[in-house]
Amino acid sequence: AVDGALLAPLPEREDWRQLRLPLRFHSREENDQYVILASVPGLDIDDLKLELGEDSASLSVQGLKAPSDQEAKRMQKKISARLTALAQQSPKHFAKIRDHLDEVVKEAYAELGQDEY
Repeated sequence: AVDGALLAPLPEREDWRQLRLPLRFHSREENDQYVILASVPGLDIDDLKLELGEDSASLSVQGLKAPSDQEAKRMQKKISARLTALAQQSPKHFAKIRDHLDEVVKEAYAELGQDEY
């Protein structure tokens, strides 16, 4: 039994770094160059990494887009509500995942991150 709401821990910066988000690039050719654009609100440009492939024909882009404090708290609230409901509605199932709660919570943040970004 659960005496009230459960509070999911907020993920660490490294957890967000492991999350892969799809990016949509737009490119155009100009006089003697190609221009590649992508809009990623909230991208931490200090963590932006561009790497040209060995064959100079491919470009790898890596970066970190962590949620704002407000976004993270909104996700935490959703996940906490799910955990509380699960614990109340299905105590046996909740007991099975209790030992792996950190992993379950990380997966839930990743799922929400994919949906909300």
